[in-house]
Amino acid sequence: MITDHLHVAMIMAGGSGDRFWPLSRKDKPKQLLPLGKEGKSRLQEVVEHAAALVGMENTYIVTGKHLEGPIRNAHLPMKNENILIEPCKRNTAGAIAYMAAHLMARHSGVSIDRISMVVLTVDYRVGDYDGFIRSARVAMDTADSNNALVTYGVAPTYPATGLGYIEVILDSRQDKEAPVYKVATFHEKPDAQQARQYIDAGCYYWNTGVFFWRLSTLLSEFSALCPQVSAIIHQLCAAIRCGGNGEEFQKIFSKLDDISIDYLLLEKSKNVMFVEAALDSPDVGTWSALRHLSATDESGNYCEGNPVVLDCRDSIILNDAGEEKIAVAALGLENITVVVAEDAVLVMDSNREQEVRRIVEELKKRNAKQV
Repeated sequence: MITDHLHVAMIMAGGSGDRFWPLSRKDKPKQLLPLGKEGKSRLQEVVEHAAALVGMENTYIVTGKHLEGPIRNAHLPMKNENILIEPCKRNTAGAIAYMAAHLMARHSGVSIDRISMVVLTVDYRVGDYDGFIRSARVAMDTADSNNALVTYGVAPTYPATGLGYIEVILDSRQDKEAPVYKVATFHEKPDAQQARQYIDAGCYYWNTGVFFWRLSTLLSEFSALCPQVSAIIHQLCAAIRCGGNGEEFQKIFSKLDDISIDYLLLEKSKNVMFVEAALDSPDVGTWSALRHLSATDESGNYCEGNPVVLDCRDSIILNDAGEEKIAVAALGLENITVVVAEDAVLVMDSNREQEVRRIVEELKKRNAKQV
């Protein structure tokens, strides 16, 4: 890392975690559930990762109004003013635009060429902590030393259909403490056959949604590829300098499209580099991740809460309510997910886990209290 740079980490934590329903709810989404090591929440773990990379004083959380209370009450070891609240939902592109505007406003005396950003999510899972820190620092150094947007990806271990893929140029490889490549292109979530082909090709990686760049590089790419967003960022910066998140700020922010940073910027840019991440998984937000990342029985089942499981294969049976409150039993299931909460039950074909959002949307239409 270039030592005279101001390194800042932003954690995008505004998602509702619908795919992890029925455990994930509006007031306690995935990022606040005790899914990390030693019973920590995913958000707690990622705050610790960010602090190790840039210091706690330079660690920020960007989230939505619906999570302001739960996150501020989560007893995170950071300043209250480092929790930034978006006035409305505008996906990852909106969160990053907000952070860029905030940094320009807060650090007006620092050249934007000397401010470097680490963009983290609450979705990834770290097994080798030291390896993660080493590879992340390679990515930070790559961003500091190059006028490029830097992505962070994981070598695929199975043909995942719920993840995006990054294709790299193999002969551009730079061997550092983590491999560095130039990016050829991005690919959206494939079907099972295409995912297997990606693995066989050897030049495709899972997209983690974790990024590194200098603020000047980000703003330059916005200016060239999305000039309307560039203009809004500067308007947001001016509004923040004039008093923060008032009505004018909200009006300007609402002009942003509800779109991911991948679609809006990275897939259009010809100036993207890639660092291989030391991560177990880029996405622990789906039920199948439990089978791939945790211990399973001899038939490939992931079981929690001591359910009775007979003649089942490759299934997930989870009793979050606990066996003292409810007995859960499964017989003859194959590739089925069963999740039992105190007030809700999910039963689905595991191949359709990306569609759990449909269930949540239907429950919202019914004004169900279980969302």
